[in-house]
Amino acid sequence: MELALEDKTPSPLERLRELTAKATPSIVAMTKPLIQPLGLALGVCIAVVVVIMGAGLILNLLGSPMIMVTTENPTASAVTPLGSINLGGLIINKTVFFIILAVIVLGITGGLAILLALTVNGVSQQVDEVKKLPAGVEPPDSPLVRFTNWVFRLIEFFLKWVDDILEGAKHSVER
Repeated sequence: MELALEDKTPSPLERLRELTAKATPSIVAMTKPLIQPLGLALGVCIAVVVVIMGAGLILNLLGSPMIMVTTENPTASAVTPLGSINLGGLIINKTVFFIILAVIVLGITGGLAILLALTVNGVSQQVDEVKKLPAGVEPPDSPLVRFTNWVFRLIEFFLKWVDDILEGAKHSVER
């Protein structure tokens, strides 16, 4: 039995891994200057939360009427993590629901940050290539340029489509 010829072309996943590995050093270099300001902002946020929570604790200990339990039912209380939420027949603990939502939001935010970092890295590499070209020479066609042109054509199509709909509505109202 003969052996099948092995396909030497890399799969899309292998190409993505290769591009990501090539982009990682420049992404790290771009984000290093941001670490200290982000740490400072995080520290300020934590300090504000601690001050607000401390003020609430002090007011609670002093018996302030501003903090008052309005219900003994933990499901109906907005200030306690105890209790459950009814999601159309699916009953889930409020704390678990909050953790699920937090993970989803942070995952989406992290994914968008990675996508933005890869996009900026790709654009900066293209800009560096174009800067090296002599004046008057057209830049080489690249997948990023083709993708950008496609996105702008798509946006132009949708704007024209909305304009046609609005013009049709304007003519039908005028009749």
